[in-house]
Amino acid sequence: MRKALFVALFIACTASIAFSQEEYKKGEIGAGYSANWVDTQGAFNSNPNDSSRDLFNGFYVNGGGNFSRYWGIQGEVSHNRKDTNFNNLIFEPVNLKGRITQALVGVKLQDNAVDTKVRPFARALVGIAHFNADGTVQTSPTTTVNFSESDNGFAGVFGGGIAFRLSKSADFVASADWNPIHTGNSSTTVSGTTVTNNGGWDHNFRAGVGVNFRFGGSK
Repeated sequence: MRKALFVALFIACTASIAFSQEEYKKGEIGAGYSANWVDTQGAFNSNPNDSSRDLFNGFYVNGGGNFSRYWGIQGEVSHNRKDTNFNNLIFEPVNLKGRITQALVGVKLQDNAVDTKVRPFARALVGIAHFNADGTVQTSPTTTVNFSESDNGFAGVFGGGIAFRLSKSADFVASADWNPIHTGNSSTTVSGTTVTNNGGWDHNFRAGVGVNFRFGGSK
């Protein structure tokens, strides 16, 4: 009898520990600042030999559901923009604005246990991106030329980051991702200034910081 009671007590204790280890929130939403180094090939400055990336600032909003302690799905919408002014090669004042909006969904891997204090994560998201650029060139003291270009294409986010627990319902999150975007062949040139890319793949890189809120019944 004493042996049977000991076995029953052992099973009850180990079951309780296993339950605690598997406890996790089933949903989360987050928002924060997004920095995107966009493969503009120097379109946002006056140097024709510059093929560097330009920093677009913006924000992201995401949300998702966890199907187990370690994996779930995530959807994200982000918007990044850049405004700049410069003189082109013939000293005409140029005002240029660029915008990128993305909508993505995919898989996220992370330790979702409620009591985990540091949560590294990896993710792979795919979706669509909308890019547009517009601006003006002052070709004379009394003449200003307006131009605009836009395109849609496939977008992906592949990377990850780390989340630090603030409470059982909130995390501080930092992320870094490769953000390839594919667009068609199109360009606009006004007074020697190229406004958009020439099509193909743009290899962008993103970083972000924000806060995630975790909710829902825990398992």
